[in-house]
Amino acid sequence: MEERLEGAGQSKGGDKGRSATHGIEEYEHAIREEGRLIGFACSCGFRTVTHILRCPKCGGADIAETTLATKGRIISFTVANMSSELFSKDVPFGYAIVEMDDGSRISAWMPGVKSADGIRIGERVCWKPSYRQGLVIEKEDQQ
Repeated sequence: MEERLEGAGQSKGGDKGRSATHGIEEYEHAIREEGRLIGFACSCGFRTVTHILRCPKCGGADIAETTLATKGRIISFTVANMSSELFSKDVPFGYAIVEMDDGSRISAWMPGVKSADGIRIGERVCWKPSYRQGLVIEKEDQQ
């Protein structure tokens, strides 16, 4: 599902239909209420969860809001043994860069990872809507 943006950076309520990207409220609603991970796609194929006005790959402004894949593989990780107060009851936990099946990349945390033995490069994971802060992933075989 892609929705073409008619002008990067225009505000909602412009002259031509929906002409701006989603705000944080729409993002959180998609995650919590619809179970969708929304992001952005460029016509060159670049996809990201991060708000962009221009594509960092090709420099183009043909950006579309899109639903991103929810499964992927870990390409980098660390195990956090300290955190901000917001996550202090969850340490240690894994924090990973995940290349999703559609080519997009997200950074997400993985509760329950106690050491580097509990997470690995190439491991299949899936994003799960959660009451917790941030993007949460779990091992694909836990579904």
